Amino acid sequence: HALSYNGGTASASLGTYSDLGVIDGSFTLEAWIFINQCNELTCNFTQSTDFGSPSSPSLGPFLQSTEDDFDWTFQSTSTPSLDTGPTSDHTGSGGNYVYTEASSPRLPGDQAILQTKCFPSSPSCSLTFWYHMHDSYNTSANTHMGTLEVEVKQGIGSWQTAFYVEGEQGPQWHQAIIDLADFSGGIIVRLKGTVGYGFSSDIAIDDVTFSDGCGLSSQCSALAEKPIIGTSSETGIYAGVINQKLHFGLSDISDVVGTVDVPYLTWSHIAVQYDHDARTQSVYVNGQLDQANPAPVDNVLPDETLALLVGQNGSAVLDGAWIDEIRLWDAAVDVGVAYNRYLTADQTPNLKGYWKFDEGFGNSSKDQSGTNDATLSVGGPDWIASSLELERQTSDTTLSVG
Repeated sequence: HALSYNGGTASASLGTYSDLGVIDGSFTLEAWIFINQCNELTCNFTQSTDFGSPSSPSLGPFLQSTEDDFDWTFQSTSTPSLDTGPTSDHTGSGGNYVYTEASSPRLPGDQAILQTKCFPSSPSCSLTFWYHMHDSYNTSANTHMGTLEVEVKQGIGSWQTAFYVEGEQGPQWHQAIIDLADFSGGIIVRLKGTVGYGFSSDIAIDDVTFSDGCGLSSQCSALAEKPIIGTSSETGIYAGVINQKLHFGLSDISDVVGTVDVPYLTWSHIAVQYDHDARTQSVYVNGQLDQANPAPVDNVLPDETLALLVGQNGSAVLDGAWIDEIRLWDAAVDVGVAYNRYLTADQTPNLKGYWKFDEGFGNSSKDQSGTNDATLSVGGPDWIASSLELERQTSDTTLSVG
């Protein structure tokens, strides 16, 4: 199993610095993370489109999908096929709308998709647009209008239907208002038109508007920071992902930010390390050294009674990510030796904390190397089945990671 974080007040305490033995001296802290979020967020989000004019067509926030059968078509007057589609745009002003042309070579079931880039949602995010679905031959047994859908996707989740309409809707435009409040984090929205049985199943849309709660810059900034390890006071050890780069803060004295992207939508290994002897502060991604900077002369932790928290640093909380296999060493270990292996405490004498999160229920997780069981906060994080698979150690001999 693993821990799933979706904002709120969810966190897990690994114990205090004193309990964990990281008051001073070298240490290495590592974890496997799965950030269930788009790789790139659109922070300057175009929130509306009337699809422009015949001389200046525009899709606004949308792109023509490459995962469909054909594209939506710009039009300002009647569609070429008689007795289907609108005669003008929604306002009758001579501007554009877009529609799905159902005539040959289109076949029943063919789909046209308009899709946004990934943008941050919020509880006040909603979508409004106008649609037209008219087939004057609808009384015929072998024809019907087809379907129009709005679908939303979060991270690696499947597409979820937020709006669906099918069949003849009359010769007038209709308004659709869709609440997107249930979708958090970075989302992608798509409009999908499916051809019906016949050339007279043209579907049109116009005047699409996302509310001000969609694509907020403040939400973009919040989603850009992913606190993996921290404290309630934002002092001490901090490890997080900011703008897809690993960030390691040490006692408000020294910081190092990596240069390698932490892959999203897959399991990635991250490690932060303080080497007291070499006076270096380093970050690792998937077992490889990313960046190393000079560190303070002393590893000064301001309060040894502070608890090391998973998924929180000060007021910043983790949203849209899973965490598994956290390990804490009291040495500057060779991260690449064992990062992708399951370990046992007797193989690794420098291992001070090892949380596998295999319980799958309850409010605690056993420390495989000692007595510092992790305590989950009330209300989360959630338990999920983990898809992480590491190599298994075939020998009972001590593993050298120094």
